[in-house]
Amino acid sequence: MTTTTPDATAKRRARVDVDLGERSYAIHIGAGLLSEGAPLRDAVGKRRALIVTNDLVAPLYLDAACAALGLAADDQLVLRDGEAQKTLETLEDIYDRLMVDQFG
Repeated sequence: MTTTTPDATAKRRARVDVDLGERSYAIHIGAGLLSEGAPLRDAVGKRRALIVTNDLVAPLYLDAACAALGLAADDQLVLRDGEAQKTLETLEDIYDRLMVDQFG
């Protein structure tokens, strides 16, 4: 894992690269990232995306995330909040949504 930090003139941000070979990905940390959208768009590329969130986080960030990615209302799945929701049944709901709407 590599952490890089931008120069002092830029907004306070960090990027953490998670090195997993073919499954590697970057985590971007910092204020205002959703309003810029570029890191999200770069991560998704031309693939179709489904935003999965919960009913506490959605009112705070869902609209901004959808706007940043150019997603429609049907490209989101809002689940109930709480550890009790983290079940195989919930995971099955997510997989069903991905298959029915042909995400890939």
